[in-house]
Amino acid sequence: MLFQSSSLHLRTANLSDAAGIQRIYRPYILNTTYNLEVEVPSVESLEERIANTQIQYPFIVAEYENQVVGFCYLSNFYHYNIPSAGLLSIYVAEDAPIRGIGHELFTSLEFMLADTPIQTIISSIVANNIRSIRFHEKHGFTEMLRIPNLAQKEQHFLDIVWMQKSLPATIPYIQYSDSLEFDMEMDTETIMAEIF
Repeated sequence: MLFQSSSLHLRTANLSDAAGIQRIYRPYILNTTYNLEVEVPSVESLEERIANTQIQYPFIVAEYENQVVGFCYLSNFYHYNIPSAGLLSIYVAEDAPIRGIGHELFTSLEFMLADTPIQTIISSIVANNIRSIRFHEKHGFTEMLRIPNLAQKEQHFLDIVWMQKSLPATIPYIQYSDSLEFDMEMDTETIMAEIF
């Protein structure tokens, strides 16, 4: 268990979380242009993703009342083998009943990277996902590249923004308590960033 309050639990993902992760993915893929996939990944493919990711990177889920309400993980920066960099994916359920889940997920991920070679986290974000860009800026990311009309979904051409955060050489010890103050400013709808 990475973190626990009276209601929110963060832990490393299990293969049994794949169905909950699929439930979170589904509306982003089917109802938005924020995720460029057009088909919802199968439970089996998500089980494989969890297992393959955890060979090299953290994969974290957030639970609320025994239901997965968010997740985040790192992956290779596309097909490049760059041990010092990882590509971030972070999602929160559209119907999440509490705020601050994304913040806790990302903070825990940063803490887990303290003893790894990762020095830079990169996010690839569809530019019209303003809430995701705000979330990343609030957590120390800066824009490194913006490519107009790079992607296409549902006959819409989409700009892609790459954002990056350099991790400090030493990440302070993080201590949580049951009196967690959630970030009430952030909405849980669309803080995700995803590989395209």
